[in-house]
Amino acid sequence: MRRLAGSFDRDLPGLPRGRGRLAAGEVQDAQRDRILRAVISSTAEKGIASTTIADVVGRARVSRQAFYKQFESKEACLIAAIDAGIEVIVSNITSTQSSTTNLSLHEQLSAVIEKYLETCSSEPEFVRAWVVDLPVAGPAGVAKRNEYVELLAHALLVGYSSKSSEAPGREVFLAAIGGCNELFYRQVVDGSNSYMNLHAPIMSFLERVLDLSSDPS
Repeated sequence: MRRLAGSFDRDLPGLPRGRGRLAAGEVQDAQRDRILRAVISSTAEKGIASTTIADVVGRARVSRQAFYKQFESKEACLIAAIDAGIEVIVSNITSTQSSTTNLSLHEQLSAVIEKYLETCSSEPEFVRAWVVDLPVAGPAGVAKRNEYVELLAHALLVGYSSKSSEAPGREVFLAAIGGCNELFYRQVVDGSNSYMNLHAPIMSFLERVLDLSSDPS
C-alpha cells in the first residue's frame, strides 16, 4: 500500500521532465499523488485552518499552477485526499472479510478490526486528518466524514449479515461506528501514533452493541 501522507525532500530531484521522460498525463497523475499526500501531512501537523496552499505545494514540490489545475481550494484537496485513503481502507476491510469467510463472526470481526488498526497505525497522519480536521472543512467535509462513517458501518453490516440472517438495523451499526470513532478521537488528540491497543476495547464494545455473547455463526 502506498503511503497516504508525506512530504518530499527539497534536495531530491523533482518529477522527470522533457522528451522521453513522463507523458503529460503521467506527470499530472504524479503531481496529484504528491499533492494529496502533502495536504494530509500538512493538515495533520498544522490543522486545515492553518494549512496554506504554499504549505501543500512546498511539501509536494509542485507549482501553484499544478495545484489549481486539479483543486479549487485546500479544503477540496483535503477531501480528495481523504477519499483516496477511504478507498484503501475499505478495500483492506473487504479483502480481510473475503479471506476469513471460514471463521466465526467473532473471529472474523477480530481479524477485520486488527487489520483496520494496523492500517491506521501505519497512517497516523491520515487518521488525524479525517478524525479532527475533516469535520471542520466546510459542508463538503462534513458530508465526506458522514460518507466514511456510512461505509464503515456498511462493511460491519455486511460482515454480520454474511454470518447471520438476523442482523440489527442499519442505525445500530452507525451507532457502533460512532462509539468506535470516539475511542479514536480521544487517542488522536492525546497524540498517539499507534492504535493497536484499541483492539480489546473495540471488540468488547462491539460484542455488547451487536450482542455477540452467543455468536450467531
